[in-house]
Amino acid sequence: MVRVRKHFLSKAIAAITVFSMMLFAVCACGTTTQNTASNSIKTRVNHGSVIIFTPSDGLNLSRKTPLSTWDTLVPEIIKSLKKQGFSENSITTKSSSSLYDQSQDIQDYVVSMITSLKTKNSSKNKNKKTSIRDVHSSVKKQLSNTTIVVAPWSNKNGNNNYGDYVTQPTTPKEQLKEEDLKSQEEAENRLTSSLDLAKKSGMHVVMLSRLTRDFKPDAFFKLSSAQSIGEIQAYTLVQKLALNQASKDNPKSVEVLLPCHNQKQNVHMHVGVNTHGNSDSDNSSYKLQEFDDEFARLAFAGIWKILKPYFTSGLMISPSGKLNKDSTENDWENAAFDADNSDSVKAELKSRLVIKNDNETTSTKHVDGIIALDDQVVMQVEKALEDLGYKGSSADINPSFTLPDIIGSFIGKRNLTKKKVPTPASNAKNNESQKSSAKNDYLNSSESNKENKNAEDSELKDSSNELLNDSKWPVITGYGAYKDALPNLVNGKQWMTSIENIQKISTDVAQECSSLNVNGKLSQLEDISIFVNNSGLEKNIPVITEPILAVSATNLKALLIDPGYVTLADAGL
Repeated sequence: MVRVRKHFLSKAIAAITVFSMMLFAVCACGTTTQNTASNSIKTRVNHGSVIIFTPSDGLNLSRKTPLSTWDTLVPEIIKSLKKQGFSENSITTKSSSSLYDQSQDIQDYVVSMITSLKTKNSSKNKNKKTSIRDVHSSVKKQLSNTTIVVAPWSNKNGNNNYGDYVTQPTTPKEQLKEEDLKSQEEAENRLTSSLDLAKKSGMHVVMLSRLTRDFKPDAFFKLSSAQSIGEIQAYTLVQKLALNQASKDNPKSVEVLLPCHNQKQNVHMHVGVNTHGNSDSDNSSYKLQEFDDEFARLAFAGIWKILKPYFTSGLMISPSGKLNKDSTENDWENAAFDADNSDSVKAELKSRLVIKNDNETTSTKHVDGIIALDDQVVMQVEKALEDLGYKGSSADINPSFTLPDIIGSFIGKRNLTKKKVPTPASNAKNNESQKSSAKNDYLNSSESNKENKNAEDSELKDSSNELLNDSKWPVITGYGAYKDALPNLVNGKQWMTSIENIQKISTDVAQECSSLNVNGKLSQLEDISIFVNNSGLEKNIPVITEPILAVSATNLKALLIDPGYVTLADAGL
């Protein structure tokens, strides 16, 4: 009987144990399910909405324009916003063909959003005692997850060589007609007041490329500027020419071409010495054009910031004498020329690089590098150099060097210019003293003739080497990544072009939109510092300056072809 009871008790304990384990498992599963659901709720963030206002590019089928267009950037921003968690329905885009239209579009959007939410909130709370202040507070809270991204329409003064993203200098009021000036000021004021209303109502505002006066956005993205375009070309040229290996005895020869547009042809004839430099051309009289191009002036400031130390130290010279060790950034007009004439580039290079010899023949000067500023000018430079007899490619110069972020190292290579051929020593030995004096005279005469001939051959080789060196193809830099320019980038006629980092810009803009909508403040971006200036138009505004990319044959595929901005066919591959 005792055994039966013990057996029964054992079975009961075992059953209770199994039941307890099953119950624990069920509870655990329930807890896991609840935790998963809870985590899912936590990670489901409301990113709000974004509306993007940009100038319209218009229909442009030309391949002779930069890749930096709003039509290229906006789709990339949309992709990046979706990666951040924004739904497709929460993203809106709007393009406008003028500042007048754009300011009107933004005003309509802001007023419509505020009015709609106020009406909705008032209707919802009409049976409750809700004050106007409470309605405003509710509307502001709802609008706090909305960001307006606006690239204000800007006047390019008929010059599209630098694309859409560059911050254009403000057009002086005296250059505008009274009617145009009035319309522009009206549109600018409407844009400012509309964005002010948006911020006061709780929305966030991010501006691209330029600011509008008297308005402080949450963030300003400076995508590129005249200074940065000039600076990156000078910087990469200095590296390509291996200036760290140059010397005063063997300086590098560089020409800076500053294309100016929409000039008034204000030309004066001066008689006397050409104060622009020490050119070998005829100095008895020369034409001096007075230029008025703020973009060119600012671009030269960026160029001269990099090149001035090399001119000052004697490591770099200008073959034409347009620039020298005493030049300052105020001497930008010395390097400027009117670029609106189709033959102006060729005429400019001819005046700088062609020497008129005494025997009425011409020869060319040696030039190591040419900063052409934009790819349109680069293509004209290439044609002009070919016509002047220059041969080779940029790849022949310091061939070991590629752009800093590409495979390759910046190491020294032997000078590609051949050294002077030494005069061969006489191999004749007069060891036969018993020979007749007549024979000795004959031998001496023969050896003398050989030495003279060898010396003449050496001089011819030296002259030939010098001519080859003077007609060697220079390093040429530009901007814009024009599709028509890409084949010459591949074959080395053009060393580098430059363009804004479209992928990085779109990623950063999307990240800040998400941060503003979700957290109400900006977030720290990768590799980029956010500065708040203490003066000027950007005073007390967080400024995000995006770096410009340097593109050459070595990284063309990774930067432009793989992302889909250009095709292999565009690059001539």
